[in-house]
Formats: sequence, C-alpha cells, structure tokens
Amino acid sequence: MRTTTYARFFRSLQTATETAYIVGDAPAQCIIGGKMFRVADSTLLANYTQPYETYGDAWLDEDLYRSVNGRLFLRLVGGPESIHRIGGAGGGQLLPLDTADAKRWLEFRGLIAEYVAIFGEPEAA
Repeated sequence: MRTTTYARFFRSLQTATETAYIVGDAPAQCIIGGKMFRVADSTLLANYTQPYETYGDAWLDEDLYRSVNGRLFLRLVGGPESIHRIGGAGGGQLLPLDTADAKRWLEFRGLIAEYVAIFGEPEAA
C-alpha cells in the first residue's frame, strides 16, 4: 500500500513537468524543456535514501538540487524493484520542480529540517 502511495505521488509530479529518464546509471546531466540540468554544477539541498542493505532491489536515492540558475530539480535513482524503475530495470531520472512541488516532496519524505533550511519556518497550524 505504501508503494502505491509513493508511485501516485511521483506520478502527480511527473504529469506536471517534462522528465528525462535514463535506464542504467543515474543521470548526471540532461536537457529538459530546452534547459541544461547538471548535477555537478548544482547545489544539493536534501537527500532521502532507502539503502540496498535494508530494501534490496527496492533501494532508492532521491536528491533535491538547486541549479546555478535557481531551478529546483530531483535526481531520482532506484533499483529494479523500486518506484523509480524504468521498465524492468533500475534507472534514474531528473525531474524539474517548481517551489510548491519541492515543498510537497520535502513534506512527503518527512525532511522537516531541510524544509526549514531551504524555505524557512512554515506558518503554525
């Protein structure tokens, strides 16, 4: 059931933006919508990991980056049984995000300290 929730969440992000999919190694750079996204030139803001040692082929690694021009994007990588698989293989993708979707991802993954560091303290409920 949790995997279905993850998959639904990421599908909602992907339907709103263009995505670069890479089968095999994680993408280090690609062009999406006429813009170059390079991991090496970007700032890592947050990370979420499900390690192989615990999750086996369902391992995954998700990184939130800010590009040199201020664009936010996720680098999503996973094993062949993860929600980030491509076909039947492991793979990865770069997924541009707007600010609202970056906040949603941080909330979804429970990365509260990172949320506050990037966007400031949210309003109290």
